[in-house]
Amino acid sequence: MNGPRDVIKASLLIVDDNEVNISLISRYIKKHEGYTLTTAGGGDQALELIQKQSFDVVLLDLKMPGVSGRDVLETVRQSYSLSQLPIIMLSAEEDSSAAVDTLQLGANDYVVKPIDFKTLKARIDTQISLKRNEQAYLEIKENLEQLVSQRTDALNDLNETLNKERQRFEYLLTSSPAITYATSVDPKHHCSFVSNNIT
Repeated sequence: MNGPRDVIKASLLIVDDNEVNISLISRYIKKHEGYTLTTAGGGDQALELIQKQSFDVVLLDLKMPGVSGRDVLETVRQSYSLSQLPIIMLSAEEDSSAAVDTLQLGANDYVVKPIDFKTLKARIDTQISLKRNEQAYLEIKENLEQLVSQRTDALNDLNETLNKERQRFEYLLTSSPAITYATSVDPKHHCSFVSNNIT
């Protein structure tokens, strides 16, 4: 018997100057639970939204008047805080040079129109999983670094305490009028230490 189906919860931004394309993508995505959709009709509006809101994936049309998808991609990748935002480029161009160009600029994927929506959904889910796995890795790494730092501080404190105790012990030995010596535990009882305060 199968367990409950996992529902991916994600916030998507769809950017396209063609309202029909936005409507078709939105209609398909809305059939699946967990997705929150935001749309933008151009590159300038997309950049405003990306600066204000947090998105898990951006579906970005390559060719748009004014601020193109390529412009948006380039701007986002130049921003340190947004450099890891997953972006899937959408384009009617089947020319491989356009795909190579945008992938080299930092796009995470490239989908050719007309869109196969099942394939698009699979690619969206892949980008979400990759992003969340990376976030989980970074959290684990940060926690381990904090733990190592705490253990290192504790060891340094312990070493400092031991050094103080050793110095105190040496002072007591050298300042005492009595001769202090130590022998080994072997049967011959070799002398392993004698205080240097013999007069």
